[in-house]
Amino acid sequence: MSEPSKKLDQNNIKRMAELLKDGNTMLDLICPKCGSPLFRLKNQDIYCGNCQRKVVLLKDDQELDTYNKMSLLSETNDILYSKVMTVTNLIKSETDLDEQSRLIKLLYNYLLTIEKLNSIKKI
Repeated sequence: MSEPSKKLDQNNIKRMAELLKDGNTMLDLICPKCGSPLFRLKNQDIYCGNCQRKVVLLKDDQELDTYNKMSLLSETNDILYSKVMTVTNLIKSETDLDEQSRLIKLLYNYLLTIEKLNSIKKI
């Protein structure tokens, strides 16, 4: 068993009591990080009241592999959307036509990559 990374202090205990009072369910599972009880929130997320973070429960290594791949795709997608916004703002203020052309090509490549990522997520 892993060593708890955060001790249960009075504030954490109060926070967990509030989770119960708010209608969330304490599970018979413990947080893999700190060892405190996990809660199923009303929105069905699994949550550690001690770490104050969402916990993802996986059945096996294959499910872990799938989760990691989907997380990577989502993170990459978020980064690309941020880049699209940056390039879009650069195009707005750019007056040099050659630079505009370069930025538009870059924007097109970002959008194409986002489209491909989205098609991979659907598989």
